[in-house]
Amino acid sequence: MGENVEFSLMDIERRSYKELPTYAARVREHLIEHFSKNGGHVGSNLGIVELLLSVLKEFDYTRDYVIFDTGHQSYLMKLFTPRPKEFASIRKLGGLSGFMDKHENRFDRYISGHGGAGFSTAVALSQALERDDGAGTKNVVCVIGDAALAEGVALEALNNIRVAGGARLIVVLNDNGYSIEQNVGNINGLLRDPALAERFFTLFGLEYVYCEDGHDLAALASAWAHVKRSRANCVLHARTRKGHGLPVAEGDVARKMHYTEPFFPDTGARRTPVSGTIRYVDVNSITLAELREEGKDVVVVTQAMRGGNGLDEFHARFPESFVDVGMCEQHALSSANGISIAGKIPIIALHSAFLPRAFDQIFQDICLQNIHAVILVARSGLAGPDGPTHHGVFDMSYLRCLPNLQMIGPKSGEEYFAAIRHAVMQARGPIAVLTPHANTTFSLNDARATVVDEPLDCMQRGHDVLIVATGPLIDDAKRLIQHITANGYSCGLVHLRWIKPLAVDALKDHMQHYAFIVVLEENTVIGGIGSEIAKLSAEDKTMPPVRLFGVNDCFLPHGDIPGLRRLAGLAPEDIFAQLPLWTREPRGRAPASGANV
Repeated sequence: MGENVEFSLMDIERRSYKELPTYAARVREHLIEHFSKNGGHVGSNLGIVELLLSVLKEFDYTRDYVIFDTGHQSYLMKLFTPRPKEFASIRKLGGLSGFMDKHENRFDRYISGHGGAGFSTAVALSQALERDDGAGTKNVVCVIGDAALAEGVALEALNNIRVAGGARLIVVLNDNGYSIEQNVGNINGLLRDPALAERFFTLFGLEYVYCEDGHDLAALASAWAHVKRSRANCVLHARTRKGHGLPVAEGDVARKMHYTEPFFPDTGARRTPVSGTIRYVDVNSITLAELREEGKDVVVVTQAMRGGNGLDEFHARFPESFVDVGMCEQHALSSANGISIAGKIPIIALHSAFLPRAFDQIFQDICLQNIHAVILVARSGLAGPDGPTHHGVFDMSYLRCLPNLQMIGPKSGEEYFAAIRHAVMQARGPIAVLTPHANTTFSLNDARATVVDEPLDCMQRGHDVLIVATGPLIDDAKRLIQHITANGYSCGLVHLRWIKPLAVDALKDHMQHYAFIVVLEENTVIGGIGSEIAKLSAEDKTMPPVRLFGVNDCFLPHGDIPGLRRLAGLAPEDIFAQLPLWTREPRGRAPASGANV
């Protein structure tokens, strides 16, 4: 990197604004080097370097409160504040979080993984604090992206800002025109015009300061001078450029390299190319475009993640049947009802991480109405390095409790293709299709020959141990079978394709032929599918005993998915070690069905 650069709050304090541009360049160079080797949220962090340096220079981080609304843009804070682990450990198992995390550092006041909620926290904090405790005015500084301002919870917080009293609230609006992808909607349009933006914010009692170039530190210094001259609540609206300083990111018009795996900085190409597989979400466009060509009147809705949900091709071919609502999950799910009333079939495609934000809409506007709506839930189960704010390990539990809702969990790209077609063409009422955070092989010819009508897929027969697994854990189930059969025991394997309704009679028909049942699910064991199967065994004494393996009552951290499965006790060797002793010794005589093991 050339000269040695100190990354500390003190180092920022002792530098003048005239010195900061050179320093900012060194910081950005360090970030690019890190991202190229480790991957991560590239665009948002490169685009906020100067703005965050100015925030750290203007405020006392040990006294003022700095709240990040969406924490993936906070990598600089990891550099400039003491952390228990090295910066290079970000998003790795046992390392630093890719978001603000109050368990890492006392100045990270808040675990921030989703848009809008941090703003709500900051508004409430500013009102709960005393404005002056005798040592001077405290400030609550909220760094929020322009896309997150459209979130329902952010607008609710904005509606409550004018309450008198409390500490001073300073909103730092990082306006780069993007969420994950390019922003949409009326608030985005309003922010393009500073005069309209000023009128908007002043309606809510916020003084307005505008900075045209959020990468110009001299301009930022002038803007902060305006902010500091007042004691009123204020918004500093700074325009920034996502991916700034990295040509391959700036040239990515669609997403500005929002997130990437390790890459070569000069080309943007991945250091480890993926060949022979596609993402599960890439099946979306293939299937939905085919259905649209066949005349099915579907309307596809997503929330700020067209590419993240594999819908670029569908949007390009059928823009009239595609809606991007931006970072508005509740509206995305409620819109299904309006689309259904119009006589069309709503397809809501979103990541599991954002689905709980619209639970009420799934309940009230979809399931209670019993409309024919299809919810395509990507990255259900473990989300890997994004961590606890993004893991989808509660999906099956909170969705299974809703009447009328059906659920399918395919184990391959071909089954996913067939599941979408089944959901559109044969299902009645609401149906959710859950896919894991993984790549899959895919053959269109094989997909067209695949059916998912049967709720259970008996993949292997035996008579000692039956393993019942959901889609993400089929490969691990096969490895577990190798451990068990190595000791001479016979194993069966059933893929639980339909998560709801549970095929009770078919499942019991399989279970009665075995001495012991193992259920594997990448979901919390509380209210998961395993608890339903265990209930079958408890209610029918002719059924063999059941052992559940899933995520216990905890929030799992971030890390690689195999490592997280080991941490959760879901690795095949760990499961094998917890099975009854008779399965772990050279074959003797397996207990009879229903025996106490």
